[in-house]
Amino acid sequence: MPKTREEAVAMTLASKDRQIPLYDVDGETVIGVFLIQNARTETFEVQSQE
Repeated sequence: MPKTREEAVAMTLASKDRQIPLYDVDGETVIGVFLIQNARTETFEVQSQE
């Protein structure tokens, strides 16, 4: 687990997309793929409106 926000962002950016095969009821025939994409993040600063 990350201990800081910066560590969390670095871990997220370093992760890769994953593909999980989807099988037919026979348990052998691949009928598709479920794609899990990593988060695309941008960092920015919020300035006070005072």
